[in-house]
Amino acid sequence: ARKVSPELKLLTGGYATLTPHPGLKSPTFQRDNLIAARGLYDIHAYHEHGSFPAYVRLLDEQFLPMRAAAKVTAPWYANETAIHSLNGAERNQAITLFKKLLFAWSRGSIGYTWYDLRNDGYDPVDGEHNYGMVTNDFQPKPVYSAYNMLAGLYRNMKYIRQYDLGANLWAFE
Repeated sequence: ARKVSPELKLLTGGYATLTPHPGLKSPTFQRDNLIAARGLYDIHAYHEHGSFPAYVRLLDEQFLPMRAAAKVTAPWYANETAIHSLNGAERNQAITLFKKLLFAWSRGSIGYTWYDLRNDGYDPVDGEHNYGMVTNDFQPKPVYSAYNMLAGLYRNMKYIRQYDLGANLWAFE
């Protein structure tokens, strides 16, 4: 890719979560791979689904310290993150996107991609069918409005700092 188009920015494959899960072969896989591949990527892509409180803990207590310990200087991209809208949780989905996008930005993320644009199906009890910003038949959900508002409002803004308001309170300039 670099030989064909040297101006391209190469992302790592999206590393999924640092939390233990059945598919995790090594708890240090992401760190080890980032070190071994240093110089072969321009951007560190990271996936992290779930609630806002869990996202905060994972970024501040595991992800960012892992990057620092591995001396990863490439910028990072929150390139897949979301929460489903099962059981009528569409409002919570929108609120979570709002919080996670701004928090990721405050922690240096150069981009943010919600997973995914469209619900994968119609099953009301299948989480995978309820991650979209729009329904399977393309009707916008509240999360769609939240994302568009943030993208439009903050498109040309610069993150400055976080204000210390105490535990679990967030304010950014």
